[in-house]
Amino acid sequence: VSIVVKASAGENEKLFGAVTNNDLSNELERLGFSIDRRDIYLDEPIRMLGQHKATVKLGDGAEAELAISVERA
Repeated sequence: VSIVVKASAGENEKLFGAVTNNDLSNELERLGFSIDRRDIYLDEPIRMLGQHKATVKLGDGAEAELAISVERA
């Protein structure tokens, strides 16, 4: 699954704030997926525009990779 997150950013593509696993959970829920924020793993909060990845724990040892595109709002 891939999602697009819109966020405010400065001229150097650095976000004003960060995209967190909670933001990703909310976006997935909007798309019809019920994934708890605690099951989404980021190495660190996303602070730059661009392409990123996260790991989603699906249960019973299954994992999926989530492709994230952070774009300027």
